[in-house]
Amino acid sequence: SAAQSIIYICAYLLCVRAAFGSADNPRVVLNLGSVEGLEQTTVLGRTHYSFKGIPYAAPPIGNLRFKAPQPPANWSDVLLAYKDAPACLQPFREVPFPITYNEDCLYLNVFTPYLQPKNGKGMPVIVWFHGGKFYQGSSATEKYGVDFLLMKDVVVVLMNYRLGIFGYLNMNLAGAQGNAALKDAVMALKWVQTEISKFGGDPSLVTIVGDSSGSDMVSMLYYSPMSKGLFSRAVSQSGSSLSDTAFLPSTANLGLKMAEALDCPIDSPQSAVSCLREVDGVTLAEKQKIFKGVKGAENPFLPTIEQDLGEEVFSPDYPIKMMETTGDVPYLMGFTDGEGLMFLKDPETNPDQFEKIQEDFIPYLPVYMLENEQPEV
Repeated sequence: SAAQSIIYICAYLLCVRAAFGSADNPRVVLNLGSVEGLEQTTVLGRTHYSFKGIPYAAPPIGNLRFKAPQPPANWSDVLLAYKDAPACLQPFREVPFPITYNEDCLYLNVFTPYLQPKNGKGMPVIVWFHGGKFYQGSSATEKYGVDFLLMKDVVVVLMNYRLGIFGYLNMNLAGAQGNAALKDAVMALKWVQTEISKFGGDPSLVTIVGDSSGSDMVSMLYYSPMSKGLFSRAVSQSGSSLSDTAFLPSTANLGLKMAEALDCPIDSPQSAVSCLREVDGVTLAEKQKIFKGVKGAENPFLPTIEQDLGEEVFSPDYPIKMMETTGDVPYLMGFTDGEGLMFLKDPETNPDQFEKIQEDFIPYLPVYMLENEQPEV
């Protein structure tokens, strides 16, 4: 019938639009291919443009697991940058918004009020690093809305980076020498330097900002020789690389412990890493729960000191030592309201414990401030 034909035609056109985008949507030509975003409106009524799920590195899967990020491949079709990329693999947890997880997760989002420099000048850029104790979290728009920031003329970049064992396994081997997640961050900042002007941003006015473990990352980027020249300002909110919960000398023993728990050979670091690369990603992410320790800290895989194994080194020494060669980039440090309160949940459900804390708070303070005690292995 005519009515059915109209329905079929409309459905077909909707599919075509979903597959090939719309001529009305904003497009940007990048070095590796074109991206198409969406024109949106903030809660305060300001128009802006969003581009979500842009790859800044190759998928860190298969033989690339645990390795430093590699450049992404180019693409020929227009990339429809309409929605958030999956979060990086992490132990499953309930969150108040829908989210998917995938080991192929090295993507970023860009939000801008203008696609061309305003008055001939590029806008300042904010690059945000999410928190999550180095083993959870993502740049999901549902969690990190940008409406408030876009009240001003500023370009905002949110990104995903590897978490837990995927981002911080250090076996003192080439290809598994640690800090892969921090090198993800460096790769993303290099992308910003190359591409952000095409979104109206000024690559010479990049401010890196993070909260919690994202704040720790900002601190490490500030001190690392690998990230010099990639930003002009830094802001840390409730976190520092000088914290005991943010850095370890090595995670090699922890990697062997994981390999053993997954029935991998542990006769040598090489055989353990080879086997860990073959383990299903979700299985590997969930197995990290064997390290669950004080206050539910499930991740002992943290930033570490790297040996010089012929690859570029992010962290050649302890952060306090790296401070000695820090440049003159302005750096603002502070804290967020309520940071760490989630770790006080046990006293709320344990009356005896709560009573002891009320009677004499000071001796218990270090215990409940300890976010990530390392298990013995």
